[in-house]
Amino acid sequence: MFSLSSPPPSLRLQVGPRHVLGYHVKGTLLLSLGRAEAAASAFLRAGQLKKDIYASKGLVDAYLSQNRFKEALGAAKEALADTPKSAKVRPLPPSLPPSLSSSLPPSLACRSPINIREK
Repeated sequence: MFSLSSPPPSLRLQVGPRHVLGYHVKGTLLLSLGRAEAAASAFLRAGQLKKDIYASKGLVDAYLSQNRFKEALGAAKEALADTPKSAKVRPLPPSLPPSLSSSLPPSLACRSPINIREK
């Protein structure tokens, strides 16, 4: 039996060097497996290839799951600067889990600075 946290080499996800969607999927899968640092790398690579809100949101979520609040805020601000008139980017009201909210200064207490609105 295989563990999801360490798949065998035959099941490892290989992404083409210029395939943005592949990096999005890889980052999402890694984040769901609790490998936030590797997920952040995948979302960073996707953002380098093509600046879009999905890579930015994934990066913010990866940083938040690592309690790297300043980096998450910086990534969110960069996304807002890149797409200032986009309806897909908007700040959310504070909604951090209670376990994390006590360790944050009030100025950074937000769950995810980016929200993707579905059509």
